[in-house]
Amino acid sequence: MNHNPYEHAVVIGSSIAGLITTAILTRHFDRVTVIERDRLPDAVELRKGVPQATQAHILLKRGQMIMEDLFPGMTDELIAAGAVPLNMGADLRWFVGGWRPRFESSIEILGVSRPLLETTIRQHLKANPKVMFMQDTRVIGLSSDTKHSRATGVKVEQRYMGELIVSADLVVDASGRATHAPEWLKELGFVPPEKTQVNAHAGYSSRYYEMDSSLDWKAMYVQPTPAGGSRGGVLLPNDGNRWHVGLVGIAGDYPPSDDDAFLEWARGMATPDFYEAIKNARPLGAAVAYRTAENRMYHYDQLPRYLENFVAIGDSVFAFNPVYGQGMTVAAVSALDLDQSLRVQRSLSDDLTGLAEHFQKSLGATLAMPWQLATGEDMRWPGTEIEGYVPPPTPEMLEMGAYMDKVFAAAGRDPGVLEIFLKVQNMVESPAAFFQPDVMALVMANSEAPAPAPEPEFA
Repeated sequence: MNHNPYEHAVVIGSSIAGLITTAILTRHFDRVTVIERDRLPDAVELRKGVPQATQAHILLKRGQMIMEDLFPGMTDELIAAGAVPLNMGADLRWFVGGWRPRFESSIEILGVSRPLLETTIRQHLKANPKVMFMQDTRVIGLSSDTKHSRATGVKVEQRYMGELIVSADLVVDASGRATHAPEWLKELGFVPPEKTQVNAHAGYSSRYYEMDSSLDWKAMYVQPTPAGGSRGGVLLPNDGNRWHVGLVGIAGDYPPSDDDAFLEWARGMATPDFYEAIKNARPLGAAVAYRTAENRMYHYDQLPRYLENFVAIGDSVFAFNPVYGQGMTVAAVSALDLDQSLRVQRSLSDDLTGLAEHFQKSLGATLAMPWQLATGEDMRWPGTEIEGYVPPPTPEMLEMGAYMDKVFAAAGRDPGVLEIFLKVQNMVESPAAFFQPDVMALVMANSEAPAPAPEPEFA
């Protein structure tokens, strides 16, 4: 009797990427086991293994759409639990050298905390009979066949059971920035993926404040820029009737977590409005600093040989500077890549041979644009450190960069360009939208216009 190659999949890590990937795998496998080193809370609370959960998170529109499709009713559940709908044109005050125009945009996202989002998704998966969570379990390696050509499961260590092997037809590493997969591959005789890292020395410090609901805006973003200053901040409405206030410093201008210093640092932004918004607000707990913010890519798409039945996804492959808000949404899009790769695999083969290479190369193509956007911006900062190979810009890339500078300038003046910018930023439109003739005309008409006037009152 032939073995069913779609009987059991294992996902390492219950990160957002791991949870979304688990939902995708239930479309293809009879059983999916999520192996998590933490004890998973039932309530909405911070989890030890997610130190970045203390910082502000943004779920872009494309990510929300994918998650809603995978977890029907999720958006309504989040809103019922206190998440705040946020129109990115009308409700967001965005300062980048000047205030961007406010208008009714078609892009609406949610102000939601990472713990609430993660808990809501996990509850959906716990209700799925195909899914099992192994908690308090640490993955310490991969198991393979005798030829070390194919993954057959994972080696785990449990607090009370000791070491054991969990067999699987497919292993997915979604363990995040702390991944050990490159070492595991090397132990099995494989060349590990090359690493590229671009570090603009960004740092974050966040704390909650009581929300002021009397204002005519819900969120504020002061964007740090090489020309305008290294300090910025994001103020987002969150569940619990709270503001999540995150300070953002780049080029080593790290924001503090001390209470008084937190406010004083915010006073040094390019606009006083951020400080004015929070100076008299009531803090809800202490500030927490976070400095693991470099862009890091493991080039799984360029491996000379692949361990069959093993793939990596999420921060295990790509990790962006959080200031660009891409992480969770790119993870969701990546899971769709895995879904498509599995569909193609079923149509071409009776087993999973070739899936690893097909998926990692597809993922590499998906990551090219968000990686270029994040690293291109971070390389503008003085003192940015680069590890690994970054190809020099081609004339076409330089021309594209010059045009995108015009797009960015025009988006600060014209609501029509800003709407397109928001759609591309939220991944509901491709960057090709910037090159439509009518959009290019708006860009060229507004990119060289006089500096914008002070922010108008929004009616």
